[in-house]
Amino acid sequence: MRHRTSILETIKEMVVGRCNLPDGFDVNDYVFFQGVPTKQRTVKPLPHITLHVFRHTFCTNMANAGMDINALQYVMGHSDVGVTLNVYTHASYERAAEQMAKIWNFKADAQGKK
Repeated sequence: MRHRTSILETIKEMVVGRCNLPDGFDVNDYVFFQGVPTKQRTVKPLPHITLHVFRHTFCTNMANAGMDINALQYVMGHSDVGVTLNVYTHASYERAAEQMAKIWNFKADAQGKK
């Protein structure tokens, strides 16, 4: 059985493991609250993030970077390109606006060359 730890706990272990910190040193005080008065410190729980979330993020970022969709399908291990496009890549307003601007600029350039 695997021991599940949160990402925050893993980061803390990495920081503490690589540094020679004095006993009683609170990583939270240094890493997350440096410069914030004690009375103003509020701890908000991190959202539940799994490795599968990173898989979606990777796929979306590769598609946004212009990776060939068939190559991305192969890398992701999907049998159908529809899974890659419809489930794993996520659109954003910024990306849609960027793509529309490219089309608009292409159209304007083509009309200017006539």
